[in-house]
Amino acid sequence: MSSHAHDDRAEVEAVLSHLVTMAAAIAAYLIDADGQIAVAAGATRDELATAATQHASRSAGSRPAGEAVVPLRDGQSLLVTTAGTGALVIAFDEGTSLGLVRLRVRKALEALAPFLVETGGRPLN
Repeated sequence: MSSHAHDDRAEVEAVLSHLVTMAAAIAAYLIDADGQIAVAAGATRDELATAATQHASRSAGSRPAGEAVVPLRDGQSLLVTTAGTGALVIAFDEGTSLGLVRLRVRKALEALAPFLVETGGRPLN
C-alpha cells in the first residue's frame, strides 16, 4: 500500500470513527463495489459485519442511489446508504435516533466524497 493510500485510509477511518461517535452508533462500514468491507470503525462485531456486507450488496444492486433501513434482532438496525459504487453502512440501536444517524451520515458522505471520487467509487482497495 502506498503512503498516499495509507494516508487516505487513515483519513477515512477518522471520518468513520467520528461518525460513530457523533451519531451514537455501534459501528460504521464503508463497503466497496465488490461487497467487501474497505474500512470499518466502532464495535465491528462479526455478525454486524456480515449483515452490513449482505445488505449493502442488496441495496447497491437494487437501486442506483438512496438508502434503506434494515431492522436486525435485539433492537439493532442498519442504515445502508449508497456511496459511489459501494455503500456506507451504519449499525445503531433503539437508543439512537434515526434522524441523528441520517444527519451524521450526510455530513460523513460530504467528508468522504473526495476519496470516493478519487477512487472511482471503489474505496481504498
